[in-house]
Amino acid sequence: MDARHLAGGLPFLILGSALAVLPQTLFPACPLHGANGPEMAAMHSGVSTGGHGAVPVAAPANPNRMPCFFTARSASGLGAVVVIAGLAILASPLAALWRGVSILAIPAAALALAFLHWLIGVCAMPAMVCRQGLAPAINVLAALSILAALVNIFWLSRTGAGGKLPAKTPIAVGAGRVLEFSHARA
Repeated sequence: MDARHLAGGLPFLILGSALAVLPQTLFPACPLHGANGPEMAAMHSGVSTGGHGAVPVAAPANPNRMPCFFTARSASGLGAVVVIAGLAILASPLAALWRGVSILAIPAAALALAFLHWLIGVCAMPAMVCRQGLAPAINVLAALSILAALVNIFWLSRTGAGGKLPAKTPIAVGAGRVLEFSHARA
């Protein structure tokens, strides 16, 4: 694995992992709608505390979830798709595959934005937790994933890589200097 594989695949791994994990951990969705205190704990544990001690009950099939819960779940799934794209880039020397998975990452990240803004959405109140953490995190991570994919596609079109990546690829550094990556093995 050379520097080009890392430069092509690591952004997808990092951004996809963040998109998959952060909506469930650091920027969680809102809790269940209308449930506070013991009722909320009972819904999560499947145990009723309704005045007669702990009585096992079946958890509701669809508790009153806020829309941000489903947006967070969809963002996590689409983040996993971006991670798979990064793994494919790291594992393959084929430029066509790099281009294909970069193209795949664009609609996956765009779909995360669509779920957030148009398809599912988040809570309407600006003071809700999802509006302050979840929505900005999905916006930034999805936009950066799209940007990483576009940079990959642009770089592949500039190098003219058709089948396999060329042995030496000139990369302009600035001020007329050129840096060459070589992955010819001795």
